[in-house]
Amino acid sequence: ATAAISVADRSSKPLLFVQGAGNHGDIARQMLRAAGHGYFDSPHDALKVLAALASRTEPAVAAGLLPDGGIPADLPSGFLTEPDARRLLEANGIPTTRWQFATDPEGAVRAARGIGTLVAIKAVSAKIVHKSDIGGVRLSVQGDEAVRAACTAIAEAARRAGVQALDGYLVTEMWRADFELILGIRHDPDFGALVMVGAGGLLVELMKDVQLAPAPLSQTTALQMLGALKSRALLAGYRGRPAADVDAIADMLVRLGSLAASSRGRLRELDINPLLRAGILRGMRPGF
Repeated sequence: ATAAISVADRSSKPLLFVQGAGNHGDIARQMLRAAGHGYFDSPHDALKVLAALASRTEPAVAAGLLPDGGIPADLPSGFLTEPDARRLLEANGIPTTRWQFATDPEGAVRAARGIGTLVAIKAVSAKIVHKSDIGGVRLSVQGDEAVRAACTAIAEAARRAGVQALDGYLVTEMWRADFELILGIRHDPDFGALVMVGAGGLLVELMKDVQLAPAPLSQTTALQMLGALKSRALLAGYRGRPAADVDAIADMLVRLGSLAASSRGRLRELDINPLLRAGILRGMRPGF
């Protein structure tokens, strides 16, 4: 296994390993998995997966279709707070709504004034993974006193959840949307970087409408993923509603794939949920 891993690490081509020694191969399997390489118990399974990969993989890099991706040098390791995650996305050409980070309520007031529309205010702490679950999010906030009250309520909710001190508050503009998507990347220990797109918001759990593809991917593959969604009619302008800029969404998927591939496993998981359809409509503006 050590020799096989050494060859795989030096190879520019994807390698799949077949380990058919039953229980006697457990040590080799553990070594392969720890090194980030997939393995199979039979040649038949390996060939099926290889055929599937070949059918989905395109020479996107060679064709010059991928933008440069990367992780900013000053980005911390471990769980990223939302401000750091937004910086990562923006560094890779993926737009986000206007936002500011504030260390205290008065800073949040100034941030909300600068944004000038209805805002969302969110707790910022590396100790809080799901902000909405602990009451760490306030929506449709407008006016100085409302911002201060929202910050106070968020801090109290965090203390009840065991977080005595927040890093600060994220203040973001709000967008109106009638359909949401989820975009994301995963690093699978067996198959490497994957890109995901599906129906977002509350529909993630309800519809389970998701498409996956190995990274990196081309614009053509990204468009095929969107076209395979069960909810694709909502992107096309269902019942007179304006159509989404599908090419722009596909471009985001390509950029996510570039980021996932270039991180070489350092970036384990990232979700954009929701990606608001109104945010990618030609000529649309934020607000309510």
